[in-house]
Amino acid sequence: MLKPIIPYAKDARGKDRDGFVADHPHAVFVVQPFEAVETDSFQTLSGGGPAAGNTIAVAEICKRPGSNAFTSMVTIGRAGNNDVRINAKSVSKFHAYVMIVGEELRLVDAGSTYGTHLGGQQLKAREDKIPLSSGDVVRIGTISMTFYAPADFHAMLLEAGQKAAL
Repeated sequence: MLKPIIPYAKDARGKDRDGFVADHPHAVFVVQPFEAVETDSFQTLSGGGPAAGNTIAVAEICKRPGSNAFTSMVTIGRAGNNDVRINAKSVSKFHAYVMIVGEELRLVDAGSTYGTHLGGQQLKAREDKIPLSSGDVVRIGTISMTFYAPADFHAMLLEAGQKAAL
């Protein structure tokens, strides 16, 4: 699920790195704003969801409660049963996944329509299993997001807060 970045930023300002990481132990994707697609009669195209309009969103890379049995695989896609749901036209229902291999996280395209890119290079569907490093820019369809390990996410939030204060 995508969440607004503001609560994370407030939490980062109030805690040292170790305290922040203890409260937010999962790596994240920081997702750039995009216009969500309508999925049913109760949603609107640009209604104030966490990734709509000018809001930067955060997707924690972890299994959602009640998710599938593949504990070493965090799914990304448009469908509601994904661990990370990105509700955008260019995102396939099951677009990509992050493999958890020990302490390493690897990005894999699941055979998506519009592709998955890491650092500008398109991944070969179901073949490339590329390790993620903090600061890596990932594109899922047309959605741009940046990967951060928890401690690096804390540092990024503090740095962004200092720049905004200037």
